[in-house]
Amino acid sequence: MRETKIAGCTSAIFAFYNDRERMRKSHREFKNGFHADRLSCHRFLANAFRLLLYGFAYNLVNLFRLLALSQEWRSAQIETLCARLFKIGARVGQTARCIRVHLATGWPWQSLSANSSWP
Repeated sequence: MRETKIAGCTSAIFAFYNDRERMRKSHREFKNGFHADRLSCHRFLANAFRLLLYGFAYNLVNLFRLLALSQEWRSAQIETLCARLFKIGARVGQTARCIRVHLATGWPWQSLSANSSWP
């Protein structure tokens, strides 16, 4: 096996490989968390649109992570966020002044909605 030497400051090299690993992790999370590798339509445009929707959902989840105040929600994986927050039944009620989301009484994470760490 041949070693290649990279010229440069060690901190710059470390930053380069750290960024590379972070990109690999986000790519893996995008692929596995949203099942973005499922492009089973026969037409190219249908698969392209499906991939566009996966990308939009991934960016929406990352926006939610940025807005989350607690470290627990910032570091949560996509599967955890989907299971705990997005895959719940709710009834949305709208009045002239506000929009209310009525969650089920059996929802295990009810304390999140009243907690200050909720975005």
